Parts: sequence; C-alpha cells; structure tokens
Amino acid sequence: MRESSQALDRLIETTGASLKGRRRALFAEFAARFLLGHDTHPTGGEALLAGLALEAFEWSWQRAPGEVKVRVLNPEDRLGHTVIEVVQQDRPFIVDTLRLVLARLGVQERLVIHPVVKLQRDAAGQLTAVEAARNGEPNESYVYLECTPGVDAARLAEVEHAVREAMGWVADITEDHRSMVRALRELMARLEFAAPAIEGGAERVGRVHGFLDWIIDGRFVFVGLRRYRVSQEEGGFEVCATPGTGLGMWREDASSRLATPQRGAGIPSEILDDLEDPRIILISKSHMESRIHRSGRLDRIVVKEHDEEGRVIGFTILVGLFTLRVLRTPGSQVPLLSERLTKVLERLGIPYGSHSHKSLLAAFDSAPVEVLIGADVDALQALLQELALAAESKRVRLVLRLHPRGRALYAAVLLPREHYREDLRAEIRALLEQRTGAAYIDDRTSFLDEDTAMVHVFCTSGEGQVLHAVAAELEEAIRLVCSPWEDQLLDALRRRFGDAAAPELGARYEAAFSRALRNRTTPRDAVRDVEALEALEKTGVPQFALYFAEDDDARDTATLRIYLKEPPLLSDIVHVADHFGIRVVDAQLARVEPAGRAAATVESLRVLPLGEDQEDLDHLAPRLFEALAAVLVGDVASDPLNGLVLGAGLDWREVDVLRAYVEYFLQIQGTLSRPFLRQVLIENPLAVRLLVRYFAARHDPALADEESEQRERELRESFDAYRDRISALNEDRALSGFCNLIEATLRTQFFAPRTAPHRIVFKLASDRIRELSGVLPHREIVVHSAELFGIHLRGGPVARGGLRWSDRADDLRVEVLGLMTTQMLKNGLIVPVGAKGGFVLRRAGLSPSEARSVADAQYRVFVGSLLDVTDNLDPDGTVLPPTGVRRLDGDDPYLVVAADKGTSHLSDTANEIAVARDFWLGDAFASGGSEGYDHKKCAITARGAWECVKHHFAELGIDPETDSYSVVGIGDMSGDVFGNGLLLARRARLLAAFDHRHIFLDPDPDPDVAWEERKRLFALPRSSWADYATDRLSAGGGVHPRSAKRIPLPPDLREKLGIPGETTDGQTLVRAILGLEVDLLWNGGIGTYVKASFEGHSDAGDRANNAVRIDASQLRARVVGEGGNLGLTQAARVEAALAGVRLDTDAIDNSAGVDLSDHEVNYKIALAPLVRSGQLSASQRHALLFAVSDDACESVLAHNRSQVQSLSLDELRSRHDPELFLRAVESLCEAAQLSPADLGLPDAATVHDRAARGLGFTRPELAVLLGLA
Repeated sequence: MRESSQALDRLIETTGASLKGRRRALFAEFAARFLLGHDTHPTGGEALLAGLALEAFEWSWQRAPGEVKVRVLNPEDRLGHTVIEVVQQDRPFIVDTLRLVLARLGVQERLVIHPVVKLQRDAAGQLTAVEAARNGEPNESYVYLECTPGVDAARLAEVEHAVREAMGWVADITEDHRSMVRALRELMARLEFAAPAIEGGAERVGRVHGFLDWIIDGRFVFVGLRRYRVSQEEGGFEVCATPGTGLGMWREDASSRLATPQRGAGIPSEILDDLEDPRIILISKSHMESRIHRSGRLDRIVVKEHDEEGRVIGFTILVGLFTLRVLRTPGSQVPLLSERLTKVLERLGIPYGSHSHKSLLAAFDSAPVEVLIGADVDALQALLQELALAAESKRVRLVLRLHPRGRALYAAVLLPREHYREDLRAEIRALLEQRTGAAYIDDRTSFLDEDTAMVHVFCTSGEGQVLHAVAAELEEAIRLVCSPWEDQLLDALRRRFGDAAAPELGARYEAAFSRALRNRTTPRDAVRDVEALEALEKTGVPQFALYFAEDDDARDTATLRIYLKEPPLLSDIVHVADHFGIRVVDAQLARVEPAGRAAATVESLRVLPLGEDQEDLDHLAPRLFEALAAVLVGDVASDPLNGLVLGAGLDWREVDVLRAYVEYFLQIQGTLSRPFLRQVLIENPLAVRLLVRYFAARHDPALADEESEQRERELRESFDAYRDRISALNEDRALSGFCNLIEATLRTQFFAPRTAPHRIVFKLASDRIRELSGVLPHREIVVHSAELFGIHLRGGPVARGGLRWSDRADDLRVEVLGLMTTQMLKNGLIVPVGAKGGFVLRRAGLSPSEARSVADAQYRVFVGSLLDVTDNLDPDGTVLPPTGVRRLDGDDPYLVVAADKGTSHLSDTANEIAVARDFWLGDAFASGGSEGYDHKKCAITARGAWECVKHHFAELGIDPETDSYSVVGIGDMSGDVFGNGLLLARRARLLAAFDHRHIFLDPDPDPDVAWEERKRLFALPRSSWADYATDRLSAGGGVHPRSAKRIPLPPDLREKLGIPGETTDGQTLVRAILGLEVDLLWNGGIGTYVKASFEGHSDAGDRANNAVRIDASQLRARVVGEGGNLGLTQAARVEAALAGVRLDTDAIDNSAGVDLSDHEVNYKIALAPLVRSGQLSASQRHALLFAVSDDACESVLAHNRSQVQSLSLDELRSRHDPELFLRAVESLCEAAQLSPADLGLPDAATVHDRAARGLGFTRPELAVLLGLA
C-alpha cells in the first residue's frame, strides 16, 4: 500500500484545482483510490502520476451501463511508450487477459495501475460518488497499462481491437460461469438418473460426480460449454450440437462444426474417439489456444449422457483451464486418479509401504495431472511401470505416450539430477517440437526423487495435423543433446575435404546449425549439407540431397533435404513433395547461419523410400532435383501432374507440355474436369510416355523428315494399341483428345533454345480439333506458363485485333472467341480479318497495384510467345522461320496486335518487343502508342459512333447540332468513348448515367451548363462522376454509389423512372435508367446490360451485371449508340429493332477505332522501305504520319457514314425482296462455314412471317451480313 506522500498529495490537490465544486471533491476521492500502492512514475515522477489520475478521472466521468471503454494512444509525455486504458464492470481475469493480449502482440508492460472501485452513476452514466470496492456489489475496474516498446501509430487500431475482443471474451465467459456450473450440475443429475442402466452403475457415476464437484470447487476455469445429441443407426453415429446450449466462448450456435447433424467423415475424429471409448468421462488437451487468463491449450472434459437402457444419447463438452492449484496437486490427491492408482496397485499385488509401492507412488505424484487424468487404468499401469523402470536405470531415458490418432504426445525425459540444467530443458523442448511437428508445446520439471530429474513435455498438433514420434529415435537424439557435435563435424569435414580446407569450413559452420537441426543431423550427414550450402551460395539456385541416413539400417525412410535462400512455409514444401508422389513422413525447417554468410534454409523431409538402395536414389535424383527446382523458383506449377516425373520418367518440361494441353482441353469442353484429366494421365504412365514421344517425333527439328515420319507411325500404332485396352469411355476420350491436340499442333517453341521465363507455346489448327464446333478460327496460339494462360485466335492468315488482360480464367477461350467473332464483323471493311487475344494471371491474392504490375510483365511474355512461333520477313520479303521450330504449316508471317481492355497503355511495349526481335513490321506490329495515332486524342471511336447516331437522328427528324434531346449513358467522362461522345453531344440533356462505381442523376439539365461541366471532367485526370460539381446539377440531381442501399428520389424523377417509393437501391435505379424513355442510350462503358426476353442471364456472359440487366422489351430509348462493346446481346438488338428502336451493332458503331488502326499500320508498312533505305528518317516518318492524321480520320468517318447509309438502304430493300437477302445469308454463311443460327440471323420462315407484316431484315442482322460480305 502507498504510504502517505505529502508531495504527491499536494500535486493531486494542485492538479485538481481546475475542477469546480463537487467534481473537485470526487477527483480527490478517485485519485486516492487510483494511486493506491503507487507513489511515483518510472519516468515522469509524482507530477506525471498525478496527471494520470486526472486523465483517468476525466475519462471515467461518463460510462453507459455495460459499456467497455477502451483507448490506446501514444502520449508525447510517455517517451515513446504506448498507453492502454480500459474501464468496465469489474470481473475476473481482466488484467491477466490483457497481459496475454500484450504478449501476443509482442509488447511488454512497464507500469500497471489497476484500481477496483465502486463508482456510483446517475441515469446518464455520469459519476456521482466514489467509494471503496465492496464484495458482492457491482464495482468498476480501471486498468492503466504502459507498454514497451511503444506500438507504431499505424497499429494502435489493431491493439484497440485486440483489447476489445479480449474483454468481450472475458465478459462472455464470466457472465456465463454460473450457467455453465448449473448446466454441469443438471448433467450430473441426469447421469445419476441413468446410473442403473450403465455398466458399473452407481459406483462409476459416483466417481464422475466426485470429480465434477471437485473441479467446480474453484479448480477449473470454465471457458465454454455445449451439449450435443447422439443417435446411432446402421451407418454409425449421427451427432449434432443442441441448439441454445452453448455458453461462454461457445455462445453462438453457428460456431460449432456440428451445428447441423453430421455423420461419418463429417464428425470430427476426436468426437468419434470419445464415442467409441467406454468411459463416461474423458479428459484431454484440446486444439484451442486459451484466449483468457493464461496461455496454453484449453483442457477438454467430455461427459456422456445415457438413456434408461444405458445407450449413449449425447454428451457435454466443457473446455477451460485446470487452475495452477490443480497442476501442483499430487495425482494421489485428485478424485478419479486416486481410485485408479488403487486399482493399479491392487492389480500388481504390490504391498503397501514396499519399495515398489514407493516407486510407483513417486512416479504417480511426479507425473503431470493432465497426463494422468486422461489415462484409463490399463494405460495408467503401463505408464507408471515404465516411469519407475526408467528411474531405476539411472540413465537418460524417454517415456513416450502418443495419442492413437497423433493429436497429442506426452514425453517424460528422466535423467540423473546432476545432469539437469535449465538450458537443457529448453533444448529437449525444442528437439521434441521439431521432431514431432507439434503446433503447441508445454513443459515443466519435477524431481522424482533425490537422484532423478524429470522433464515433462506435452505436445499437441494443429487442427487437422498429426504428430509423429519414434521413441528410440527420440531417445537417441536426446542423448546426443550433450554430445560434442562441433568436434564430430570437424572430423567429418577433414575426411571429406582434407586437412587444408576443413578448418575454414569448420569455422564457418561450427555454429551455423541450430540445436534442432543438429538433433536430427549426424555430423557425417551434415557434411552433405555443407556441400549443398556452399553450392547454394555460389549459384543462388535451390540445392537438394536425397539419401538414406547413416544411422537408418532399416531403410524404412529416406531423407530429402532442400536448401533455399529464403524460408517458405513448411506446409508448402510438403505439398510440393506430395505432388511429386513423394510421401512425407515428417518435415522440419531450419535456418543455417554460416559465419560471414547470409543465412539459408534447410528443409528436411523424411520420406518413404524412392528406391531400394542409395544407387536407386542417385539414379533418379538429377531428374527429380531439376523438377523440384523448377517448382520452387516458380517456373512451373505445383500440382499432381508433377507425379509423372517419378511415375512416368518424364522431365519437368515434358510434364509441362502435358499440363499446357490439359489447360487448353479444359477451355474447349466442359464435361471432363481438371482433376479427371490429371488422373487419367497419372494412372496411364505408358500412354503418357507414348504421347510425349509422339509430340517429340512430330515437332523436334533435330529429326530428319523420314525419321520423324517413321517414329510417328510406330508411336501412333503403339498408342492406338494401348487405347484398345481402355474400357472406360471418358478415359479413352481424354487420352484420344490429348493425341488429337498433339496432331492439331502445327508449331511449338518447346525445342527452341530456352529463354526466360519458361513457357510452353503451341500453334494449333482449329479445324483439326475434334472437340471444337461452331465458329472455327483459322489458327490459334496457346501460351502456358506458371504465371499466365493466354490464347490468340485469328480468323484468317491476315488478321488483326487487340490483346486483353482478362479475369475469365475458366472460359478465356469462349470470351476471346466471342470477341474475335465481333472483330471479324468490325474488320469487314478493311483487308485483315478479325483476330483477338487474351491472357489471365494465375497468381491469386494480388492487390490492384500488384496485379497491374504483374499483368504488364506477363503481357511482355504473352507477346513474345506469339512471336516465338511466327515467321519473320527479311527486307526483300524472304520468309525467316523461327529458330528451333519445326513448321507443319506453310509460311505465316502476318501477326498484328492492338490494345484492348487492360492493355491500352502497352502498345509501345509490344512494338518495343517487335523492334528488339527485328520483326518485319517493326512499330507497325501494334497500332497506337507514342509512335501511332492516339484514339482518345483523335476521339475517333466516339466520332465514328456519333456519325451512326446522327444518321439515326436524321431519320427521326432530329438535328443534334440545334435540337435538344434526352440521353442516358453507360460510362463516365474519364472514358474515351463515353467522354468524347458526350462532348460531341453539345445539345444533349444527359438525364442519368452510371458506371461500375457511381450513378449520376440530373433530371432537368441545362445543356450548355452540363456540357461545360462534362468538358471539365473529361480534362480532369482519373475523374469520376463523384467529381461532378453539385451546383451544376438541376433540382433533385446527385451522384450516388452504385452499391448504395437507399438513394432518395424527388417525385418528378420517381415518375420518370417508374419507381414508386421515395428511395431505391442502386441496382433498381440502374435498371430504371436503362429503361428510361429517352431519345438516346449512349453506351461507352463495359458490360452487357440488355438481353433478349427469351434469353437467360447466362447467355449474356457477364455475371457481374446480372442484377441490373434488363430485357430488350423494357428498352424505351429511341436510338442506341454502341460506342462500347457487347452492351446488348445480338438477340436483344434484333428484338429491340423489331420493337422500333433504332440501332445497329457495336461492330458497326465503334468500328472507327480498328479502321484508324488499319490506316496507321498500312501507312507504316508503306513507309518502312523508305526508312530502311535511309530516304526517310524515323522522325520524318513520324511527322508525316501525323501530318495525314486528319485525312485518315476523315476517311474513317466516311466509312462509318457509308456503312449506316447502306444499312438503311438494305433495310428498305429487304422488305421488298426478302428472297435476295435469304440467298445472301445462305451464300455468306457457307463461305464463313457458319450456320445462320451461329450469327443470330433469321431463317426463311421468320423472314417470310416478317414480310407478311411489311417487315424485312433488322439493322443488327444486316450489320452482320455487311461484316461477312
């Protein structure tokens, strides 16, 4: 207690002088109790202590009933220390739980002030009186903690959250304590009622009662309790948590794995073990870490319930902590245990007071209560006998007990007392932790007698993990703990490297190996580690060793060691090994720190043998090590196909060829899954070897043509003979499909000189692939690597189209094929036909900025890979095939790409790659970029689409230059097509618009004011609708998040939108905007927002917008301008056109972009000879290119005008002569090898029906025919 300090009292009085009246008196009372037991502050002395009292008083002044007040801060006057303050109703475990939180956060307390007082408060929670704490009454607890080291400001919120969470746990557990005790007593009553039907009856139940009464009496911290129902049927047990019975930490029913009835594998293994055990009560360690009071795994008590016939009908699980009082209690004084000890002594017939009796009793009382209490009589007898025998030996001995399912392990190390020291206990603990794979470990020491020390180690596994332990190995390792390991290592180094090199290596590595690593490595085996670590330092490449340990005569397991610069997750390494078919018995990770060198990691895997002797291991090691290295450095994926390295004798690159075919196979069919295809390959190693050899026979350029053809025939015959033995249809389909893909492969860079990063590239003939139907590209290129998967599709030998970064990993080819088909229509007015490419990233969990950086890097890989299998041309036009590529097709040098979604900024990158490779197109390879036409600056796509809109308006009698007209839009002003388009639309009244972030509303805009504000936003970098000036909006206007739950709508706007309520959500509002009655719907965004009435949302292929998409029948815009791609499905366009909406297709409306790119590329190709000959410099060519940009744009716009004019004329002609157009459909579809249904074109019956109603082909249908023509 603090003695009176006059100086401190004066400071308190001075500190409180600023307070008035009753508040000042309350402070004096509060400070006296706050500082009870404290008279100075570690750094600020008495003055700071008095200041703390005032801060605490002010902060505690108001607290609502039940409120837990927490604050965490870094006050300037605490010299870099963090302060944690908590005020709440007093209850047990507050301070020690806070200390537990601090320990987990890695900080330590330097000062704790913890007064418990009775604070009286008024109805508003304000302080009215301060009194001494009283037992049995609601007191308040104030905790002031100063922590060192201080917490960074960025982590203060994290600390506050952790404190609040912990205090919530304390509240739940303490508030439910009485309920948990009551539930336990009710359980005891039910047990007593069922006792007559239980074998052993009243006696067994009585012992259980006695033990439960014993723990209720202050010997167990109740943390959580839940009751469960059990039923038994022929199929086994069914278990379910009883709703509403969870207490403490288990208050929430949903927190239980058994919240719903479970059977078989759905029942946790520990529950099944409990149910199969004949005992009424079972006690063990759980997997759960204590969240309150003290650290450690929670103790778990299971008590079964029986019906009147003695059958188990349920059980209750209680988790908590045995108190330290119990842990210090000799086992002979614990209920249940004393009776078991008596039974053991009776069984053995040992006389009371004899030496044997004393030895067993000493062993019993020195063993941890947690171990004894979980053992039945048989297990207890065996344990005591083994402990007593080990003690008699006077040597280092190990007594081990492993849970049958490997969930827990108890080890008792007995050693002469004079050999015991505290650091030895820590080494034993570390050794067991490493060897067993324990997720949690606890230890303590006792002395069995004056000569014998016992180190008790209790290990438990992590959730779903299994502990491994071999008693003899562990005992030997423990003995070696005290051996002079360093001396043994130096001797082994001398034998391997000689007297000259050994001292230097010995000095470098004598202290490099951790104690744990030494415990599982003999000095002779460590020499192998030294060799590998020296190689790792020199090359930086992962190193490996595979061997039988020198002390393993049985050869039951081998050791695979992996040496790395940086430590991976141990579970990841085990997973990698498992994929190679390597069965890991146990695994450990260690850091090695050679003197004067950077630390390295040694992964030690004990594996089932991969051969009978060391010669077998040495034979397969090089192939295995290369494959492991490829996985660990990220060249290839870690998946089950790696099992073919050992299972089929392939190298890792050959396996990756098959992996690439698997990934492509998944893109072209949906019935055979990835796991199935992998399994087919793994289970047919002979077929796999034949396929790989067949691939080599066709594509290895080192083979002469005759030799290649002969090998192909022989291997194909062998493969077909193998297939004849396959009886399963899908298995045969898979193997046949792989063979077909190899035969459809025209080129691959697999045999070319290797370049980084590793990838596999195929060029395929689509018409040779049996699984394909419908629209067939001319050629496709597949790019596969560990980082990306990409596909490039071409509609013909001379084709052009963009490359996009996609997020549709599962159906990338479907997406790219649809875009290629659209591009074919867009390219109908230029020489090259349509092409499209796309790639997806394989790496998950990236932030947006990380994903952008990775995508840019993988774009380089994708573009380079396309060129890997593409011919080049020299200046005189001679074809130059790619090096190391065997061509099974003719010359094919035309490859032109463009920007697309996610790659708009990468045209220069593509051209840089082409120029670096001396590709014949140079910077004409990719249109746009710094040396090409900037489509956004030219506004060409928007201008082209606007020409189409103007044509529609003219036919409706609207002059967009003078007349005002209403518009709704998809997109925002930062976008090229949307922004440029709405700057062209100066007289537009933009009533509403939306993009993926915002919804814009302006019910009655002034066209001039709105145009000026749109212009400002367009010029503002990275603008959004949120930047729109609110004073430029008409009444009722606003900008709202698209994700908003409630958006207010004024009455006039509600009427226009057809929304009855005063508010609506973002999704409903978007749908209403799409269906608004306006003159123009301007689409400049991304997404498919309108489908045909008969289509499902899946037909739109845009899952992200399923919630806002409308049917074409709901579309009320008079004109639709499709500046963006795929805004409507083709069927929706046709339905809308038949309903009177004026629209064409996206391929028509936004064709100006590809048209201008075609001009640019052709200009560059035409000027290239002049540049090569020196008649024109690069800068002159650049200037000339931009000098004719206005002419190029005007040429493009003329194309747009002529296209829409021809559609209008054909629309009229088709009404008068539908048969002419039906013949055109037949002819064009036949030439394109497509059916009318593939292209959304009407059949003859539909056309005749329309003709009877005075209708012909719709503009969207005619647009498709125009593209085909």
